[in-house]
Amino acid sequence: MRIVIIAIAVFLSACTQIRTETSPPSPATVTELRQTQIERVKQATVSTIKVSNAKKLPKTLNESSGLVFSSTGIWSINDSGGKAVLYRLSPELEHLFDQIALPSLHNHDWEALTANDEYIYIADTGNNKGNRENLALYKVDMQALNAGHDAPPQRLAFSYLGYQAGSYKMHKHNFDCEAIAWVDDAVWLFSKNWQNLNSEVYQLNPTKNEQQLEAIQTLPVKGLITGASYNAQKKVMALLGYSKPSLFGHSFIWFAPVEDGKLNWQLASRHVLPRYAQWEAITWLDDDQLLISAEQSLLSAASTANVTLQWH
Repeated sequence: MRIVIIAIAVFLSACTQIRTETSPPSPATVTELRQTQIERVKQATVSTIKVSNAKKLPKTLNESSGLVFSSTGIWSINDSGGKAVLYRLSPELEHLFDQIALPSLHNHDWEALTANDEYIYIADTGNNKGNRENLALYKVDMQALNAGHDAPPQRLAFSYLGYQAGSYKMHKHNFDCEAIAWVDDAVWLFSKNWQNLNSEVYQLNPTKNEQQLEAIQTLPVKGLITGASYNAQKKVMALLGYSKPSLFGHSFIWFAPVEDGKLNWQLASRHVLPRYAQWEAITWLDDDQLLISAEQSLLSAASTANVTLQWH
């Protein structure tokens, strides 16, 4: 009899453990989890933007196609055909502090900038015609630049998987790129897809001198992406672009959270800029403000503008 009672007690104890292990979370726990998710979404979602403080750029920088904010100033570059020079702007953005020539380089079609604490990366990636075989990023030492010295750059050559140079017509392919951003320990490239108005996302290893890139994600951006900048604190990517028709077209910025090495496009939001211009570059100034720059064109002068964000 005693053995039977013990067996029953063991059985009841096991059942209690099973019920405890498989029971659903309490309402309080569920509420806490939902609140955490809501806070994460709030942090990653932009509700409105305001564009202000439009200023003309110096004539020397009339084709500003890249911007990057650093502790020593705001750096920019000119587009294709310009000099192989990095320009550092004054805080009021109307004068140049530095013009650092990189004599070992040629500005074939410089289109974007990004940076980490150690290096600035110059994207020689413009490919409107679809016939380039010399695509590369140039890695320039930040310490030397801050000291105003010519810093011999490292060339990071790359190609796209499936790309066949010379097989495409101008503005009728998906292998152009005018936007890069530093994310964690890699450079992300965003394609400017003339053919389907999407954007492919590529990740470039900054320690390899040669590599082939395969798209890790396709984004339905509904336009042509010309600039990118990542906010590591907010974990949010900003993508600048414009609609394909230049006449009666519009410029826009996408904001999307970065999670697990990709953009969470389900939480992405698109915001139309009130003034159309050939906006080419974008960089975060702080968590609530970005700076954008436009090339000189028939539609506008070379200029900058501040974009102030309101978060949900």
